[in-house]
Amino acid sequence: TIFNTGNAELTISSITSNNARFVVSGAPTSVAANSSATFMVTFSPTAIGVQNATITINNNDCDEAVYDFAVT
Repeated sequence: TIFNTGNAELTISSITSNNARFVVSGAPTSVAANSSATFMVTFSPTAIGVQNATITINNNDCDEAVYDFAVT
C-alpha cells in the first residue's frame, strides 16, 4: 500500500521488480492527496530456495522520487 500524506496528488510513473519471479500487478498511476492505493506483488517460484527482488516505485515525490524496497 502506498500512502500519500501530502496535500497534492502523487503521480506514479511505474512500479517494477528486478526479478521476473516477483510480478507487480494492479499498480496505481496516481494516489490522491491524503489517500492510499494498493498493489500486489506475486511470487511465482520455479525452484526451491530463497529468492530476492527489489521493487522500485518511480514517482514525482520531491523527497523520494524513486522509492525501493526489498522482498524475499
